[in-house]
Amino acid sequence: MKKLKLLLILLLGLFVTFQSCKKKELKTEQEKIIEEVGISEVNDEYAKQFKKEFTVSDEIGNTAFYVAYCKDENELNDFFKNTDFTLTTNDVDIEAVKNTQVSENENIDDKNNVQEDDEDGITVELITTNLKAGVECISLNVKENNNDKRIKKRKYTTSGIFIAVKNTGYSTFYAKSGFSDCWYCSWNWGARKKLYYNQFEFETNMYNGHAAWYKVGVHIEYDTNDDQYSVSYNDNDFRGTNCAIGTLDGANHCYVGLAPSGTTAFMYPHNQGNFYYSPRSYGTKCPYPGSWYDGANCYVCDIPTQGFTYGFIWSNRWYVQPKLLGY
Repeated sequence: MKKLKLLLILLLGLFVTFQSCKKKELKTEQEKIIEEVGISEVNDEYAKQFKKEFTVSDEIGNTAFYVAYCKDENELNDFFKNTDFTLTTNDVDIEAVKNTQVSENENIDDKNNVQEDDEDGITVELITTNLKAGVECISLNVKENNNDKRIKKRKYTTSGIFIAVKNTGYSTFYAKSGFSDCWYCSWNWGARKKLYYNQFEFETNMYNGHAAWYKVGVHIEYDTNDDQYSVSYNDNDFRGTNCAIGTLDGANHCYVGLAPSGTTAFMYPHNQGNFYYSPRSYGTKCPYPGSWYDGANCYVCDIPTQGFTYGFIWSNRWYVQPKLLGY
């Protein structure tokens, strides 16, 4: 009898082990399938950072859309509390700088190419613009009044083809320019330079009529309490009103859709990849019409590339830029 019981226990153990191995094999096959199809991941370029969307307009209705990011919520709030923004267009000096091949500023700092933690401080990214006909260049004029004399770090970025920073105040500060190859890549910065009044630092991003890098940017540092500078962008996209997907809205952008409540819209792996949103934690995971769950997030659609268009997110909505003229 005891031998029979021991035999039954042994058989039961073998059965459980077999089932466990079978499950592991099935799971491995499932993982292989998922790996082949590809699982989306939320773009974490600014993971665990606080953000604030804001717009700046001039008197005739030219508007630029920005998002500011910072790891420190108080620092971000202080930045907006103590900073005035204005927008100007077609800066003649910037138009001349755009045609310069090398920076004329030779005030190179002793700390050339020092790769300090550029993720500290505040990043301000130009998302898109709504400009009148004939406007090719915009400048965000920044006047910061802050009694805090600690070193302040500001990084301005764009996926466009040109960016420049100009010292418009009488305090000197340090600046460098650079680019990033992809959303998870480190930034490649040039030499850090000292900028005096009316001097520039800039970066271009142009290859065969469109952007060559994922993003270009300028990084500045200063420790005075009354700083003025302008950050200029070339809007030389010359876009029409034809949308590869979506419908043209009043701001001359192609509106694709709004992510469902309780979810977050994003792009993966970049602004010419795909539109996604995070799944709901209740009810239907992916309620947006036509979307489906890919194992991690909700796929919406591919972002078209014809006409050198690209996507962007604003107020949890998916947009693409209209096609370039001639496409």
